[in-house]
Amino acid sequence: MVATMRKNSFDLIPLNPIERCTPLSVAAHTLYEKTRPDRLPGPGGILNLDKATYDPLPDGRSVRVKGSVFHPSKTYQIKLEGVSFIGYRTVFIGGIRDPILISGIDAFLSTVRAKTQESFPIMNDNPDITLHFHIYGRNAVMGELEPTPLCAHEIGVLGEVCAPTQELASSIAGFVRTMCLHCSYEGQIASAGNFASPLTPLEQPAGPVYRFSLYHVMDVESPTELFPCRVVKLGDLMSVNGHGMDSNGVNGMNTYPPLEKVVLPPLGISLFNLFYLYFCSDQASSLGSSINQRSRQNSPPEEFGSLRTHIGHPF
Repeated sequence: MVATMRKNSFDLIPLNPIERCTPLSVAAHTLYEKTRPDRLPGPGGILNLDKATYDPLPDGRSVRVKGSVFHPSKTYQIKLEGVSFIGYRTVFIGGIRDPILISGIDAFLSTVRAKTQESFPIMNDNPDITLHFHIYGRNAVMGELEPTPLCAHEIGVLGEVCAPTQELASSIAGFVRTMCLHCSYEGQIASAGNFASPLTPLEQPAGPVYRFSLYHVMDVESPTELFPCRVVKLGDLMSVNGHGMDSNGVNGMNTYPPLEKVVLPPLGISLFNLFYLYFCSDQASSLGSSINQRSRQNSPPEEFGSLRTHIGHPF
């Protein structure tokens, strides 16, 4: 996506020539991870979209956005997100086609859970050991919020076990899958197996598991102190892998300075910071220009200055 920023508006156009922006597709982005599409909180304030307009341009692929108003907050704040480690996950997946079993799938999985807890009593006393079933074909996506939880003629069951160690998670998951395959149920006719497993190994270790544990805003005195920015010259751009280009464009031995190896600090880059530019309209443009002017010392070439500033700072 390319954004052309102006004083009072900006235009969006996709890079792929077979794609296009529409007023609906652009406006719909305001719904992304937002509680309100008309108020977009961000670093330093809130963007008010009450009077925002989304107009298609004559090329049939671009959309012009204007009319948004940025209201600075009294105290500058940035969002903090963090996770905490909760254990290791092992998963398994399989299909069920028996209509008798499908009609009683909840009771069947309750039986599987009970037998698993009986065989692994540690599950009863350790809240860090969890077993979840996701029933695809019924309500795996929305869960209890699904308005029409009707089973299809076949369903897919994804089981996941989380435990303090990968070995324990895999042991429990292996037992659960075996119960899904061989556990009996009311009205059972088939006895060759309940569960069609498409993959081997039958259980898949999925590694460490984390959950959101930090989702807050933090007051800061400076909007840039937590987002350090460095400009490092790595050598002549004509030099690649020890070879350079002569005046005739012929690949030859490198006559340029050797590349410098550096370790860059985290820049605090996020897609939110980049997309936030798109909806700040003239306020973002003027704010970015102001920051640019303050960070011109030791700046890279002019064509990289604006990008460097926007990525290095939370705007």
